[in-house]
Amino acid sequence: MKKIYFVPISALFFPIIPPVLIYVLSWALYSDKGVVPYSLNRFLSLSVLAFSSSVSLFLGNYGTYLMLRKANKVVAPLMILLFCVPALLLGSFYLHAFLVFLALV
Repeated sequence: MKKIYFVPISALFFPIIPPVLIYVLSWALYSDKGVVPYSLNRFLSLSVLAFSSSVSLFLGNYGTYLMLRKANKVVAPLMILLFCVPALLLGSFYLHAFLVFLALV
């Protein structure tokens, strides 16, 4: 497999990571064991959302750039549509959530 297909494929599989991070964070903050102090709630939640949005947007944009510049002209639109657009949409969703929680919480 060519190296240029690694970024769009990772853009496809990265959206699995943020819900897992949010679940682990909520378990660590709100469990009976008290793994993480409650005072870090806002900082860690905003950090996870900022990390998720920046990585998703980077992978989506860079994958689209690679597909437009170096991929086969028949394969590129399909890979952009199936691999990069979901990463861009989720990245914008996480960015919106980050900005809302930054302003309201």
